[in-house]
Amino acid sequence: MMNKISETTELRNYFESLGFGKSYQSDAYFELLCEAAKQSENDVILDAGCGHQRFKPFFKNCLYIGQEHPVAGKENKDLTTYDILCDVKSIPLKDESVSAVLSTSSLEHFEYPQEFFDESHRILKPGGKIFIVVPACYPMHEVPFDFQRPTKYGLIRHLRHSGFTEENISVNAGTCDLSTGTFMLEYAASKFIKSKQKSFQRKFLKLFLAALIPPINKVRSIASRIEADEMTDMPIVWIAVATKEGCYVKNEKTEFGSSKDFLNANLINNL
Repeated sequence: MMNKISETTELRNYFESLGFGKSYQSDAYFELLCEAAKQSENDVILDAGCGHQRFKPFFKNCLYIGQEHPVAGKENKDLTTYDILCDVKSIPLKDESVSAVLSTSSLEHFEYPQEFFDESHRILKPGGKIFIVVPACYPMHEVPFDFQRPTKYGLIRHLRHSGFTEENISVNAGTCDLSTGTFMLEYAASKFIKSKQKSFQRKFLKLFLAALIPPINKVRSIASRIEADEMTDMPIVWIAVATKEGCYVKNEKTEFGSSKDFLNANLINNL
């Protein structure tokens, strides 16, 4: 029991070292990662759009497979560590070969999101799960590889069209509307202050906004601890989990000794 508590504390400290502070969104994000780790224990999880694999430490008790795009990922981020290099519209793994698919802050960078959901459903074992964290209100980033901000119902549509049943889909807001509003206001004010135009009106507005930022940040800090509810329709992120129909048979021990063993047995032609 103490080992489990110690491990959770260690993961939480690591998670916060990545820049996640004390907020409802951070708590929900952390719980999602822990749920994904539990789902894939003694089995395989595919981290789609793994980037620098910052969440890999959560998956010590399973086989972690990191996927990246050859251009948007490998070249754009100068990545050297990954297991699969492909576009997620065609994932080169056999049917029903993984227990979980993870996509954290990567779905917005997928040029073909529906194909990704289709492929995720295909490679998931019966009873397997997909875990999604995707921004709803957030500035453009990693341009030009930033393609969408899905709504709650856009996510549900993608999942349903891929074969996940309505009752097995859960999409929750990662932040309340007030937290999002203060985030957007602080971002807009900071961006305006950094602009180089020098008219009198702009100078005055810059001073006014600069004075507003500290109280905005205080309100934002308080708002970030407010739990989102079903009325929230403008969060910073959506958090989604969907389960493929079927009965998941949990492994007593890991079937493959390494990611190389798994790929040797399950990798198909990279199209």
